[in-house]
Amino acid sequence: MKQIVFISKSRLSQNLLGLLIPLIPTRTALKSYDSLAAAAAQNKAVNLLVIDANVLPVTTSPQTFDFLQKPVWKKTSPVLIHSRHQQVDQAALKAAGITHFYVKPFLSEELVTLIKDNLS
Repeated sequence: MKQIVFISKSRLSQNLLGLLIPLIPTRTALKSYDSLAAAAAQNKAVNLLVIDANVLPVTTSPQTFDFLQKPVWKKTSPVLIHSRHQQVDQAALKAAGITHFYVKPFLSEELVTLIKDNLS
């Protein structure tokens, strides 16, 4: 079973993503967290990490994502989703380990495709 971790301060976003999981053909489990720190404590291997930019600190440094160096995160595809008007320093986030960036809003079908394409 593939493991997805979703980090967002929005309960609505967490619940909506939970409703989309059955549309993914691979057996998939979803665990949602409200903060990076809570997700970093995860001790099960994760296949896909989806981070909503609303959880990022105002100043994001490479140390923000140090937890991605732990063994349970080694095979993880980290994805950041952010709103169109948000200023995101993609270069700094790539240096910190984020591999993909997607702009909100998107259709539910696009989110399912995003998950299928990035689920390692």
